[in-house]
Amino acid sequence: MPVDEWMEILSAKKDFHLEKFNSVLTAIGNLDSTDRCRAIAKLESDASKQNKRFAIKFDLLKANLSIGHDLCSSHRTSETLLKEGLQQAYESEDEYLIAVMHLYLMGEYTRQGKYGLSVMHGLLAKELSETLGEQNFFGLAYNRYTLAYALYHSREYDLAVPVFRQAIKGFSYPESGFMDSLDRYYKMGSWNTIGLSYNKLEKYDSAFIAYHEALKLAISQKDLFWIGLIEGNLGEVFFSLGQYDSAQFLLLKDIEQSIAAAQFDNAANSMQLVAQIDAFHGQPALGLQKLREASRFLQKMPNEHALMNIYQAYTVVFQKLGEADSLYSYMHKYLALHDAAERVASNDRAEIVKMRLDNMESANKIFSLNKEKRRITLIRNFSFSLILLVTLLGFLYFNRQRLKMKLQQQKTLEEKRKVQAEADAARDELAVFTQHIMEKTSLVEKLQEQLMQRDLNETQIEQITSLSQHTILTDADWDHFKGLFEKVYPGFFIKLKDNAPDITIAEQRIAALSKLRMPAKEAASLLGISPNSVNKTRQRLRSRLGLEADADLEVYFAKTEPLPHL
Repeated sequence: MPVDEWMEILSAKKDFHLEKFNSVLTAIGNLDSTDRCRAIAKLESDASKQNKRFAIKFDLLKANLSIGHDLCSSHRTSETLLKEGLQQAYESEDEYLIAVMHLYLMGEYTRQGKYGLSVMHGLLAKELSETLGEQNFFGLAYNRYTLAYALYHSREYDLAVPVFRQAIKGFSYPESGFMDSLDRYYKMGSWNTIGLSYNKLEKYDSAFIAYHEALKLAISQKDLFWIGLIEGNLGEVFFSLGQYDSAQFLLLKDIEQSIAAAQFDNAANSMQLVAQIDAFHGQPALGLQKLREASRFLQKMPNEHALMNIYQAYTVVFQKLGEADSLYSYMHKYLALHDAAERVASNDRAEIVKMRLDNMESANKIFSLNKEKRRITLIRNFSFSLILLVTLLGFLYFNRQRLKMKLQQQKTLEEKRKVQAEADAARDELAVFTQHIMEKTSLVEKLQEQLMQRDLNETQIEQITSLSQHTILTDADWDHFKGLFEKVYPGFFIKLKDNAPDITIAEQRIAALSKLRMPAKEAASLLGISPNSVNKTRQRLRSRLGLEADADLEVYFAKTEPLPHL
């Protein structure tokens, strides 16, 4: 093994784009486990004889090898190795290696999902690469993509968009003929995430443009899953705009492709939007079925963001169903996840500022150790000024975040009050609805008893069934009811007026309900009056018909007007 040659490469000051370093990394990575450990041990045994640059690159080498490999006897993680390398890079005052270590730490923290730390290292690397000359760095387009991805997941949407655009544009250097750009897959992902960012910022026209750019790339690659995914994102924009038919068409295509690709979390997220559309179209029961299916998808592929969206969708569906208790329960679940997500995002932002301050403070301490060098004094003064500036910016940033959090808390409280008011109204409406159902059921039972006592043809059965489904609260309701009643009992009202020419409309209604053997309580509910009013009207009707005060109107009308046989 050419260990001596590798050691020379790792110690070298000049290494354009770290090409030689990457060749060493590839060579050692291709060795079997025994030879790889032997090579690392040999390099490590001679490390004390080498310069700082060697130590930094050696840590970088081990950090890369520890990803996907068992790094021999070492128990240090890639994160620990990279942080140690960064510390040594600051001590060596090699700005190029400082920038490189920040880039690798950005990638490491993105891999871990620690987006606040990733953003901090990515921004520092970006500033250094722009200062030192972007042509000196390899893979900047992908590094910009990683930074933009971390910014998006830190909810810095307005900052993520220009960095994504820079990654898409790539870097070209005519003097060297070097090109650094993303492949089509990453460009597609970048345009899609730009669309997501604009959607979050409620800039829907810009979101449409970005999504269509992503869709063109997906179609060119014939990637059915990505085509469905991007169309689903377009559907979400239509949903936000209230254009539900267009949204539903695209979301259903996304669900189909996501299920085919076993991307069940994405299928679940699109399914909850379709469920809400069903509820808005007056089909909340169908929407509830879709939400339960979406919940089953998440059991296969859990996703906290999709789960939060599903909980919110449940509140919409249960509100439409009038089920206040279920609505209130899912609202609590949604708010719990939403508040937790907001806390994480807020902590990430605070962590970015804190880590930048800590990083600059650490750099200042390291530079002060080499005060015998003339330029160290200048760097220290510059660092001190930069720390003051960052501290001031951090103070302003924290004030801004505190205000945003306060406004968000007020908004959340207002939303909770609004939801509570809607829940109370829904509960009252549910009680009234339930009462009407019970009363209608009683009427149906009465009519069914009559059906069993008489031989009716099919037309009369349909008419009586239709009759049982009405309330008589307005003149239009009464006219409809009267028309149906006369079809079943022809001549009833004519004969009634013959017997009592001055009979009132209210008395006619009571007479009709008495004919149906409707008790006072049910008649009162059907007519929208009190049972006492029903009894008083019945008493007037008895007087109008010349009957005794205690005469049974139901018996009277049963005798005077038998059910006709057709």
